[in-house]
Amino acid sequence: MAITISDPKLKFKFVDATDILWITYTFPGYDTITITGTQMIAVEKDYHRVWDGTQGHMIPTTFLEMTFGVADGGTVFKF
Repeated sequence: MAITISDPKLKFKFVDATDILWITYTFPGYDTITITGTQMIAVEKDYHRVWDGTQGHMIPTTFLEMTFGVADGGTVFKF
C-alpha cells in the first residue's frame, strides 16, 4: 500500500528527516510530546507537520522549545 504524505495542491515543503532519531516538543506548562522514527517534516508558520512512518502529527507552533537527536553523519538543521 502506498501513502501520499501531502496533497500536492497544499504545497508544503517536506524534507527527508530519516536521520532525526527523535523530536521532543515542550509546551507552556512544560508538557512534552516526543516523536520517534521521523521520516519527513514540514515546518510552516502555524504547524510542524511530521510523518513518523506510521502516523502524521500536526504540532502547533505554540511550543517553547523543540529538541531533537540526529544520527551519526546526519544533518542537524534542514529548515
